[in-house]
Amino acid sequence: MKRKSSVPRSRLRLFKNPNPTQPSDLDSVKINERSLTITLDSIGDGVICTDQAGLITRINRVAQQLTGWPIVEAEGRQLSAIFQIVDGESDIVFEVPFKAAMHSGLPVNLPPNTVLVARDGRRYSIEDSASPIREREGASIYGIVLVFRDITEKKRLEFELQQAKKLETIGLLAGGVAHDFNNLLAGIIGYAELLQLNLKSNPQLEGYAQTILETAERGAKLTNQLLAFSRKGKRISVPVDIHEHIRSAVMLLRTSTDKRISITTSFNAPFAMVIGDPTILETALLNLGLNARDATPVGGEIVFKTKVAYLELPFITSASLGIDPGEYLEVSITDSGAGMSAEVMSHLYEPFFTTKEIGRGTGLGLASVYGTIKEHNGAIKVESDVEKGTNFTLYLPLSRSTTASLKAEDSDVLRGSGCILLVDDELVVRNATAGMLEAIGYEVLLAENGAQAIEIYKREQGRIQLVILDVVMPVLSGPDTFFALRNINGEVNVIFASGYMFEKSAEDVLRRDRFGFIQKPFRRNSLYKAIEESLARCTSRIDSVQSSFTHQ
Repeated sequence: MKRKSSVPRSRLRLFKNPNPTQPSDLDSVKINERSLTITLDSIGDGVICTDQAGLITRINRVAQQLTGWPIVEAEGRQLSAIFQIVDGESDIVFEVPFKAAMHSGLPVNLPPNTVLVARDGRRYSIEDSASPIREREGASIYGIVLVFRDITEKKRLEFELQQAKKLETIGLLAGGVAHDFNNLLAGIIGYAELLQLNLKSNPQLEGYAQTILETAERGAKLTNQLLAFSRKGKRISVPVDIHEHIRSAVMLLRTSTDKRISITTSFNAPFAMVIGDPTILETALLNLGLNARDATPVGGEIVFKTKVAYLELPFITSASLGIDPGEYLEVSITDSGAGMSAEVMSHLYEPFFTTKEIGRGTGLGLASVYGTIKEHNGAIKVESDVEKGTNFTLYLPLSRSTTASLKAEDSDVLRGSGCILLVDDELVVRNATAGMLEAIGYEVLLAENGAQAIEIYKREQGRIQLVILDVVMPVLSGPDTFFALRNINGEVNVIFASGYMFEKSAEDVLRRDRFGFIQKPFRRNSLYKAIEESLARCTSRIDSVQSSFTHQ
């Protein structure tokens, strides 16, 4: 028996095409449906439509990607099952805006801190609005259309901008604090060294003075670490013992790390001298250590190792290190922590990139490390596997220099001669530095500001061999004083001294090789070395000028 169709004949006639050359109503419906689907899938925002009961009737491609629900599974489900939203800070679950839009008949926006939790647990910051669906104004509501966009990257950029502004503000504040603090330390160190010189006959008191010196120098290191990101001006280039700075970084790490995490060192390099800036190199080591600490679970371990390696061209090329063949100090920092995926590693050195949750990392650490190592003509390599830990390897050009710095015990053989004009607005720094210079053998003239220095220089320029000039002073700044002195004598020999280089004018002056710079606070041997180098440059210039006259 032939089965009857359940579709009324009147409806069937609608679908029958009397003119095959013209599209039927059914064909038009299909065309319109396809056109609507293409249009919605072309929109950059997520779109979800529901009926009056809150059941999903349509979901576009972007919404499928963000929620993690494909269309075949999403259609017919309750909106609240697909669109799960929470407060980004408290994780309190928000109610989906379906009921509010249906009851009010008006568009509804969710709070600005809304986070969409996808099917696989991924979280996206979103902006969204729900609007009622009507055929015409005043007609019954058939459902709602929810339109939302992923603003995760926008929120990240806003956060990064806030962090950058915060860092800039901290840098300015740190500069002011560091200038004053380093002046205090300069006085403490200066007088402690003078005490040491006069206590040779009393070992116990000499030991007390040495303790004061060591404590003050630790304070100076902490200040320099505070200035690591905001520091401007001239970079120091001196022999640096990396072993010493690894020990310092490890000591700081141990004070801020769970005691159940083991932090050890293994120094296989017989010597570890490189040429560079000790402050930023130690900051780089500390940053790597902090990253290792944050990635390491309780009971894990962090190991700092060194060895000497001769890198040949095939290895350099295969590892894409971008450095010249030669002898390098290899420093590795290995942890047994969470490790990284290939995707994370591909963004590792991008400024502001971080896998840490908002508020726990700026993303500047590894970008800073990368810049520091490159600035020192070195290379950095990373190896990591998820749940198997991470190993960072640094390659720094090895220096065979044994003149990292003059030791304290050598200070009694330092001897100098000549007249130096010392300009500093801080009385304690002036007097302590003058005592250090006089102990070496120099004659010292003192000025408490730039204007006074200019008057003294006008009178005594014939016998003043060198001017030690503070950068930040009242009346006239160091750079302004320098320009005034140069108008008096175009060949004036100057060493700038400061606890923090932040003035653009000072930075411009210090970029010229003919001028010296010494970082406050300083030891007597460092001061002596800076003076000798400055006087040697002056002699070299004079010899050069005399040579040019001889050959004319």
